[in-house]
Amino acid sequence: MLSAVLLYAGAVFANGASVSDLSQEIERIPQLAYESPADAEAIIKRVRRSLDLLTQESKERFFLFEAYFYGVSQKHQKRLELLLSYDWSASQPKYQARAFQQLVDVHMNLNQFDLALDNLDLAIHLLPLLQEDTAKMLILHSAYTVFSNLYRYDQALKFADRITALGIEGNSKRIQCYGMTNRLDALFLDGQFKRVLLEAEDARELCLSSQDQLSADLIHVYQLVASIQVYGGAMYQEQAEALYAQLKNNHHEYTILLEHALGSHYFYQGHIERAGEFFLRAFNRADELDLLRLKPKLAEAVAKVKWRQQRWDEYAAFINLTIDAHKAYEQDLYDKSVYFHLAKINAEDIEGQLKIIEAKNRELQLENQLAETRFKHIRILFAWASIGCLALFALVVFVQRQKAKIKVSLETDTLTKVLSRVSLMESCTKAVAEAKRREQPLSLVVFDLDHFKRVNDTFGHAVGDWVLKTVSRVVRNSIRDKDILGRLGGEEFVICLPNTDIEQARQLSERCREGLERIIAPVANNKLDISASFGVARLDATVDSLDKLLVTADKCLYQAKHLGRNRVATVLDDDCTEAYQPSMGLCSLQAEHGQIPLK
Repeated sequence: MLSAVLLYAGAVFANGASVSDLSQEIERIPQLAYESPADAEAIIKRVRRSLDLLTQESKERFFLFEAYFYGVSQKHQKRLELLLSYDWSASQPKYQARAFQQLVDVHMNLNQFDLALDNLDLAIHLLPLLQEDTAKMLILHSAYTVFSNLYRYDQALKFADRITALGIEGNSKRIQCYGMTNRLDALFLDGQFKRVLLEAEDARELCLSSQDQLSADLIHVYQLVASIQVYGGAMYQEQAEALYAQLKNNHHEYTILLEHALGSHYFYQGHIERAGEFFLRAFNRADELDLLRLKPKLAEAVAKVKWRQQRWDEYAAFINLTIDAHKAYEQDLYDKSVYFHLAKINAEDIEGQLKIIEAKNRELQLENQLAETRFKHIRILFAWASIGCLALFALVVFVQRQKAKIKVSLETDTLTKVLSRVSLMESCTKAVAEAKRREQPLSLVVFDLDHFKRVNDTFGHAVGDWVLKTVSRVVRNSIRDKDILGRLGGEEFVICLPNTDIEQARQLSERCREGLERIIAPVANNKLDISASFGVARLDATVDSLDKLLVTADKCLYQAKHLGRNRVATVLDDDCTEAYQPSMGLCSLQAEHGQIPLK
């Protein structure tokens, strides 16, 4: 690749360095950009003084590496000026691809989405001209960058998988490593931490075998943060602290994520001061880098610390910052979504272009074969028939995906994202039948938020919706994966607990109740206490159906409220339930099934 540069191997610069030595230093710039920025900058200055003796190809490689250095250093405007100062139209396609890839990245960092998509369009059209898999990978990575920045992680995953497939086809572990790292990045940003843990180890081993230490280190960060998110921080504290000691001076997003994970661990361990230090560092970094996606939860984390420290003025200030950060992030989501749908190039367009380019390559090969055979017309007809079948197949796949989306929307409660009432009853009915068939225990919990009407009346329905969503999230995180959580109606929820006796169900309900008490609502200068009352019933010889389970648990819920709310009731007291009336959610459910409300 540097053969033209080596023709100048005998030339000597004024500073005593040969062209060959300087060419080797140019190749070190990308690695040094992360490991030693000062050394990378020194190389750039030396090469700048000797540009006239470099070949055209060497100059282009240097400009691309210099632009990459500015990207790592967050000097986006300087990077853009450098890339635009050079005429890439006469360059080899592989260098044009690298230039367009960097232009996509810098325009995304500058929030210039239209220009980023324009450059991505240009890069896509280069694909038929590229021979090297590395250049193809850069274009696919550009597409990944666009959709990841637009929060379209499902589309980003597709391009990450394309990169991995490209590496497998070309037997390149380095390209496979890039694809798998991008995939883990998308899963991590989308909050799919369990999938990150399932795939991370294999990806990290592959990257280490391809000698890509940077990607391996990034995957290691994802593993640690995901482990803390899924299993808690006690098991991984020492590893996380050691890694943080290496990364704390790096102003990158993964450093922020590691700080937040460590802060969360110390907070729940009761080390409030230590937690506050990590949360505040993470918030300041996110604010400096203007990471709108991370700022709301980081501001809320700092607010929790201030609440525990009883620093009320600072608590109120960070609550206001949390609200402002949520608004800014929601506006950013809206803006990017609107632009994404209005832009000329979207996910389907780019995939369509890729398919067209691939189809053109196949068509050229087919035409060459048809010129040498007597069955030209038959083969042309067959080719068109194949295209028609592919189009029909694509249409069927699209319809099936739309059906799947509609099914999910019907099964899920729109506001809280837990099961809807219809889906909840179906799942609970199956669970009860399975428990009776296997002769296993089963418990059912009905819980209702205390004084929820006051929340809506006092703070408004926006805060009420926030409370319902937060309660659903806290309870979902407090129960097991196999447990069934759904919204019965209003502020009333149901938890079905397969293979769980009454005492285990009571303990789980207590854990949920305590979790709800710890919720800090984003309401400045007003105290909003969140609590719930829980009623628990078990499947036995008397209570032997879902309807009876619901009524029994609802009576226990009524008893819990009668005894003062914010508690768990599992045993019925006839004196407390004498005046029992079914809850609104249960009445609505019974009305749907044409039943007379039972007492």
